Amino acid sequence: MIRLFDNLQVIANTNVLELPDVVGQIHSVQGSDFTKETTRVVICLLVDM
Repeated sequence: MIRLFDNLQVIANTNVLELPDVVGQIHSVQGSDFTKETTRVVICLLVDM
């Protein structure tokens, strides 16, 4: 599941010590034609390890 930043901010502000389902953030999305039903998409993720 991909969470929006606003949703993560609400969870983070509850003093939760860990967010195990958060592994990174989407850095960029590239594609040739997003209007087509099938198209090649490249998603670059920044992953925290």
